[in-house]
Amino acid sequence: MQKTFLKNRGFTLIEIMIGLMISCVLVLGLTRLYSTMLNSYSLQEQLTEMNQNAKFTIKEISDVLMQAGADCELVNDSLEKDNIISVASAPCSSFTIKVNPRGGLFIVTQLFIKTATSCSLQVDNGYAFSHADSLGQIPESNTAPKRSVKTYELKGVNLANNKILISGGTTKDSFYLGDGLYSFNSQRYYLKGTNVCLDSDANVLAENIDTLKVTFMDSVGNTQTSWKLMSSVALFVDATTALPDARYTRYSDHRRHLPLTYTFRLKNKV
Repeated sequence: MQKTFLKNRGFTLIEIMIGLMISCVLVLGLTRLYSTMLNSYSLQEQLTEMNQNAKFTIKEISDVLMQAGADCELVNDSLEKDNIISVASAPCSSFTIKVNPRGGLFIVTQLFIKTATSCSLQVDNGYAFSHADSLGQIPESNTAPKRSVKTYELKGVNLANNKILISGGTTKDSFYLGDGLYSFNSQRYYLKGTNVCLDSDANVLAENIDTLKVTFMDSVGNTQTSWKLMSSVALFVDATTALPDARYTRYSDHRRHLPLTYTFRLKNKV
């Protein structure tokens, strides 16, 4: 009787090549799918960040502008140090605002002589001065002759006895009955490249802002650079995605853009 032996049969070269081709097609398909999903995820992250940067910039700047003039005395609009808002031109991408962060205001009830380069003064409420960095003097309006406006640095606040420590000016500065001292911070907001900064390039509030325009207007809509005539603000922000996309051709920089405009009244000028 003839015996039949079963032999292990391997793959032919053609079968191996077909298998490799199918594997390559699957790998390429999966790679393309992964790349598409990764790009889509990255784009969604950038769009979310763009939306957050635009809305944050609008909210941050509008909030601080609405504080303009809060408990600050305008003594002389022609002097830069007394301007509530200082603007070089309109519209602008930079402005300086003067705000009283806690409403610190002290009216002198008796003659007070500043006898040293730094001295303490007892106020009604020390906490009201605790978040300021400077103090402005308000000369009593009926005092003759007129005295120059002076600015002092707030060195410290003692909440236990409601005393503030000030420096600057000259020795033996006189504060008369009815004179005032109000606390304030001067803050400069500006666009540096595509970063919205506060006071320094290192203090970045928002990134990827292509355009920041702040237009101050009077009651009839004319642009103004004088605080006395300002009554409303038109704020324009154009935020972009962080990275360009060569396939996106709506803008020349190949980035998505989100332009936002917000117009509001300066509440302390209403």
